[in-house]
Amino acid sequence: MDTHLSNAIAFLNHIGLKTTIVDDATGFVAHCRIVEGSLEVDLRCPVSDLLHEAGHLAPCPAQFRHLFSGNIGHGQKALMSEISRLSLPPDHPLSRAALQTGEAEATAWSWSAGIFLGIPHELIIQDAAFYGDGALERLRLLTSSHYGINGLQHAGLCRVRESSVRKDLPVYPSLAFWLQPAIEPLTEKVYG
Repeated sequence: MDTHLSNAIAFLNHIGLKTTIVDDATGFVAHCRIVEGSLEVDLRCPVSDLLHEAGHLAPCPAQFRHLFSGNIGHGQKALMSEISRLSLPPDHPLSRAALQTGEAEATAWSWSAGIFLGIPHELIIQDAAFYGDGALERLRLLTSSHYGINGLQHAGLCRVRESSVRKDLPVYPSLAFWLQPAIEPLTEKVYG
């Protein structure tokens, strides 16, 4: 088994994002499948794809992560339906966190996780990724000019720069926590 993939699987399980090895697992991306907020991965999966798919799930508030299976878009739609049903103000912590499951945030989260795991930059985001703009995405992340970092900041995971307002959060690519905990909609109390 590829060492980087093995380390990523162990890391994801350690932080609480259930990741299981399943032969021939394939979902939206080859060799990786999202099933009710957990991941199934075939050993042929590039570590970049595994971390990116995990990056869609990690910023999602824990009580809604199970809504994600297969296509991320379907999970996002179900998540936003639940948030809408709660009639929360747009700046409520739960509303802000729910918005951070998109491509940009998944890319920023996967980069942070890959850096933490010591994976070479070119394996965290391959050159061929993003329609051949993988090197440009890496540059944006290295210079903290990637818009996904702002999403992670709004989700309460980090701050973009040393000069950012939230001094209680680490500066990206460090994150305050890897998985968004459940957020109580009525009291704004965060519990894990």
